[in-house]
Amino acid sequence: MLKTLLIACFLIVLFSGCLDDQALNPGHSENEIPAWLQERISEISSDQPYSYSEVYRYEWEEKNVYHILVPTRSCVFCELYSENGNVLNLSDEEFFDFVEHKKDEILLWKWRDD
Repeated sequence: MLKTLLIACFLIVLFSGCLDDQALNPGHSENEIPAWLQERISEISSDQPYSYSEVYRYEWEEKNVYHILVPTRSCVFCELYSENGNVLNLSDEEFFDFVEHKKDEILLWKWRDD
């Protein structure tokens, strides 16, 4: 019995070491990043004005909203996109509602300084 338990523990440790961060955090997988956003990330990933940018997904009004945070810009929510990739031009009222009621923030991508 002890031998079986030790073998099972060893296999669990062995297989968990084979998993990468994407497998451990399925919410961050590229499969969940829409194609239009993958293309946008590809564009900005080598564009110096986007240095240190981050891409987030939020839920707001039961829909996904995507935010490209660009720290070198003067506005915080310059690039907000709907689920299908359309730029969200929110009224002041909608913007305040978004800021107050957005939830489930997930970091999808971060600029790397390789």
